[in-house]
Amino acid sequence: MMGILLIPGILGALLVGLPFFDRSLERRPWKRPISVGLFTVVLLGLGLLGFISHREDTRNPGVAEQLKIQREDTEKFMAAKFEPEVSGIAAAQIQDPAAVHGKEIFEGQGCNACHGDAGVGTAAAPKLTGVGQKYDGAKLESLLRHPTAKMMTGGMSPVIVNDDELKSLITYLNSLK
Repeated sequence: MMGILLIPGILGALLVGLPFFDRSLERRPWKRPISVGLFTVVLLGLGLLGFISHREDTRNPGVAEQLKIQREDTEKFMAAKFEPEVSGIAAAQIQDPAAVHGKEIFEGQGCNACHGDAGVGTAAAPKLTGVGQKYDGAKLESLLRHPTAKMMTGGMSPVIVNDDELKSLITYLNSLK
């Protein structure tokens, strides 16, 4: 606590307040050796600490390997062609009447109030995108009809719709990517 917050806080306040402590009439930097000298020492000290930290990171095998992986991932990402991420129902899938009807049920039941539009998730409930790849239709039906205790604690009530509407809702949930 002292080494992380207190000492750096005091040093930062002194550095910021340095011009107020040195109240001489002269304002040219070369005529104010105390202020300029302290500022230079602090600035060089920060640079030196940064350099030492970088050097130690590259010498530590575990950290060096992680830095190498991060650098390779960054290079791979930057070299890849940009493709925007599509959330919700893709344009090709919106033509499926069952998915469109399922979306209407999703919104009509108020699922989007907690799970967000197109199931992207909110602070109140998790995202539903990709839930179709995680669970099969029977498991989704079971979860919708009989939510788990954790889901009930979060505020979800059982979905009460007929079988055809439930199939449409599951089709919509499977279309969320």
